[in-house]
Amino acid sequence: MSPRLMIFGSALLIAAPVAAQDQTNKVTSPPASVAAPTQPTPTALSRAQLDRQRADVGTFEIVLQRAIDRAVLQTSQWAQQIVPTVMMSAAEPVVHGIPVGDASITFNVEVGQMLGINLWQVIHERQRPQPDPSPVQRVGQVGAQIVPGDPTTPPTARVTTDDLDKQYSEFVRQAVIDAILDNSGVLQLKDEQMLAVAVIPNTMPGPPPYRNSSATLILSIKGSDLEQLRQGKLSRDEAKRRIIETHF
Repeated sequence: MSPRLMIFGSALLIAAPVAAQDQTNKVTSPPASVAAPTQPTPTALSRAQLDRQRADVGTFEIVLQRAIDRAVLQTSQWAQQIVPTVMMSAAEPVVHGIPVGDASITFNVEVGQMLGINLWQVIHERQRPQPDPSPVQRVGQVGAQIVPGDPTTPPTARVTTDDLDKQYSEFVRQAVIDAILDNSGVLQLKDEQMLAVAVIPNTMPGPPPYRNSSATLILSIKGSDLEQLRQGKLSRDEAKRRIIETHF
């Protein structure tokens, strides 16, 4: 055998195992798609869906603003029953709605303090009849008799700014609950989404005469509960009981 043929044969013997190893690697190596599967990404809202969501959120913002305005009017009317000459008011509420993905739609409602409370308190204190501490002198045939004043006319009960604070807070709370139950249908809530409304006292800087000492009130309810209410499967009282009330 010639030296040239011996070299060619040796080259074939060396190349055969290498080729077989390459074929084995090609068979056993998984495709890239199997080795590193991709995670599904949530479908983004279309432009039309975002525009609709913004419009719905804006509509419910107006609903909440009107609810707070109604609570302010109710508080003013309540205060006028005590001091008719003072008309109280409050700054316009500030409402911002924020959709939080598929978890919730949250509305922050900044509620202003009642204005005119200082004048209202002063006039209320002045108009309250004070008991007469001086005794009454009765003169009869026998002589003068000293008797105390008439105890059947007790003084008018004193109403404080704390009483007005509590009344105002309750009017606001009821107004927001009514808005959630009666007007939240404008929002496209999913069953597992939460509708949350945070009522935040917005007092003036410094020591105001009227201080809203209550903490932030958060009212929340599931979208499925509101849907059952609209379909008549849930009574209004039961839906109201399902509202979660938190103070922060």
